[in-house]
Amino acid sequence: AATEGLEALAADTRRQGALGWLPYAQEPLAISLLLRGRFRDAETVVAEALDVSTDLGQDTQATILTAIPAWLAAIAGDAVACEDMASRMLSAASRHPTNAALATWALGLLDLGRGRFDAASQHLDAVCAGPARHDFPRRAIPDQVEAAVRGGDPARATRFLPALRDWAKHLGQPHERGHRRA
Repeated sequence: AATEGLEALAADTRRQGALGWLPYAQEPLAISLLLRGRFRDAETVVAEALDVSTDLGQDTQATILTAIPAWLAAIAGDAVACEDMASRMLSAASRHPTNAALATWALGLLDLGRGRFDAASQHLDAVCAGPARHDFPRRAIPDQVEAAVRGGDPARATRFLPALRDWAKHLGQPHERGHRRA
């Protein structure tokens, strides 16, 4: 329902000709699409948002938006694009901690995919313990667990499991029962 509401908001913004607001409507939409696994849609939305914000001189919004293509590049295994976009976002990390967490998560995913488990764990630990840990980056915990386990550090893998259990419990999803048994 949230994604559909964000799609409607972006469409309404476009229909009203409020071009300056479009990138602000598209940012949460692209993140929602990303988290739902609709990667091509997220890529399309964020590309337009980046174009519009850049064309309108919305430099801060353009920087914030780079976290999304960084994450998408990471899962595609495109190291150059991931590192470029993530570094742009991380240059403003103190002002935008949630998007910085998404960019750092991207770097962790990239390292995880390359078999660099210690480096992945370092990035993912920063996401899971950082200032945005109670926001959507909480979804990075399973990646942190994977990196730690595959890196031979099962103790490190358990560090954020209580937060994951709590999140799952509050979501009320069936997989929460499995977390209680772990």
